[in-house]
Amino acid sequence: MALFSLTDIKFKQDRSIRKLPLVEEKYRTNILKYPIDIGDVDKGHYMVIHINVQEKTMEQNKGLFTEASGDVPKIQRNRQILSQQGITNIGGSADLASSLIREGAKALSGVTEKLSDNTVGNIVKNVYGKIKNNPIGNNILEFGGGTFDRTLDELKGVNTVNLARKIKRTTETIALYMPDTLFFGQNQSYASASPGGEPLAILNAAGSTIKETIQSGGPNMFRQLGSNMAPFLSPYLKNVAGRFVGQNSAEIYAYTAFGVVNPQMELLYSRPEFRSFSFDFAFYPRSEQEALEIQRIITSLQYHQVPEMDKGTAGYFLTPPSEFDIDFYYNGTINPNISNISTCVLTSINVNYAPGGFASYESPETFGYPKLGSTGMPYAITLQLNFQETEIMTKFNYKEKYRMDPNQANQERDL
Repeated sequence: MALFSLTDIKFKQDRSIRKLPLVEEKYRTNILKYPIDIGDVDKGHYMVIHINVQEKTMEQNKGLFTEASGDVPKIQRNRQILSQQGITNIGGSADLASSLIREGAKALSGVTEKLSDNTVGNIVKNVYGKIKNNPIGNNILEFGGGTFDRTLDELKGVNTVNLARKIKRTTETIALYMPDTLFFGQNQSYASASPGGEPLAILNAAGSTIKETIQSGGPNMFRQLGSNMAPFLSPYLKNVAGRFVGQNSAEIYAYTAFGVVNPQMELLYSRPEFRSFSFDFAFYPRSEQEALEIQRIITSLQYHQVPEMDKGTAGYFLTPPSEFDIDFYYNGTINPNISNISTCVLTSINVNYAPGGFASYESPETFGYPKLGSTGMPYAITLQLNFQETEIMTKFNYKEKYRMDPNQANQERDL
């Protein structure tokens, strides 16, 4: 008989629960949510996906996104805290590397300016000027200067905080019900190594055996030495035996007589692995409003999951996709009982419009004509989101004072 059952577990509850806003005020005007009444008393647990847009995307689509003032992507916040402690994580040499690149670009840019005053520059301008009857030399020099100027502009602000993460937090947010599974897997890689290798191991072991034999002394010392050295000579003895009884029998002979050579291996830490997260959702729209919200959620995720063509290069370069910050909430507040997730990329998004066989709504108002969120809208849609974290987890990420939002942690310490 069990000592207790699940019914014996009691949680202290307040007599009345004050319903708090779903998210902070800055995110409320640009939030998509499912179910539409998420955050109500019976739906108080939910997850929020904040969208971090690439700076280049914000520049090319001015007015489409609103930056969330005061908030930065988690990975940048974490790196800011680390840099204040004199610690750098991945990309720790960004300051040095970007500084060297900038200085190199400045030097090259300066060369183009100096060319206009020296003999070579004058020759270029005079020759091309006479042929084309225009200052081609100046154009060439200006072209070179513009190239380096553009490079310098692109490198501005690159540091240990935003290296390879040139993103900004936007007010665009998605709130979804808590998925059935919240699995946090964390892996570390280890590699086996044999210190010194087999030759050194044999030399050390044989040397130790010879030393022990000599120290024991006695009239039969050399015979004893030969006996003790037999295991180390076994490969040669095996080859001799193989000529008479065959290699397979010789292998059995060596194994039976001496066993297997000790590889003398060590397991060494190799590197950390990025964490991955998978969330599955099932959408069952209960109204046209909720159906439209589902379509907007899917479209938003699909939009931010793909790259963008760089308009300044005729599509030759791609701007990376948006990135995401995921938080788990309870009644308008981040829930500290669930581990924190750093900034992620959305590696794959899978949408199934017919999880149980295709069937759609037929609205009386638009019967016979498909309309977004109305006639033709599937009864059920399943969505699978696969994220991968962009930050390597270290002990820093699990220190108690960093598990919650810094403002919340400061408030609790002041209590």
